[in-house]
Amino acid sequence: MRWLLGTILAVSAPLLLMTPYLMSSRSLRWWSDATDYAAFAIAICAGLAGIMLLPIHRFVRAALAGLYVPATALLVFFYSLSLVCGLYGDCL
Repeated sequence: MRWLLGTILAVSAPLLLMTPYLMSSRSLRWWSDATDYAAFAIAICAGLAGIMLLPIHRFVRAALAGLYVPATALLVFFYSLSLVCGLYGDCL
């Protein structure tokens, strides 16, 4: 059960948290760099909680977390850019 919950949380939490933030902040026009970075960090930490739930040795968990953070940061970064560009036409 912990495998399933940890995996689902690690995979889906970052995108499920960033999507409503990006849609609401861009629609209401109340975003700043600080709020974007905070939402980015919260989304990655939420996914990291899924990694911490996995029933594996703590050293393996630490190594997996070390790989998870940059990989998820890259995914969330490009997801955010494509979402904002696709929905609002605010492309780089």
